[in-house]
Amino acid sequence: METRENKILVPVDFGEQSLIALDQSYNIARMVNAEIYILHVI
Repeated sequence: METRENKILVPVDFGEQSLIALDQSYNIARMVNAEIYILHVI
């Protein structure tokens, strides 16, 4: 049996677009029961 780990990596620079992406990834993570990992990029 195959096991899957549900993880989502979200690169952010805290600009407007990355905050929108973070919000969307949160919604997806809730739907698929995933963990979110945030990567701060400069």
